[in-house]
Amino acid sequence: MIISASRRTDIPNYYSDWFLNRIKEGYVYVRNPMNPRQVSKITLSPEVVDCIYSQMAKLLEAAEISYIKWDMNRSI
Repeated sequence: MIISASRRTDIPNYYSDWFLNRIKEGYVYVRNPMNPRQVSKITLSPEVVDCIYSQMAKLLEAAEISYIKWDMNRSI
């Protein structure tokens, strides 16, 4: 399982206890920025994270994309 949170982001700087507890508990609640009333519970188990990673890798490989930068610092 790979979870990356740069030390220059707010997560480790201000929310490290929350972040580590979320990993320990195995899930996180995520609010949809376009529909704030929609809240999803996302499982952080190694199997789920690895599955998401492998699906993304297949998609990027099929589309011949060699680099992707994924930021969600603000709502679109």
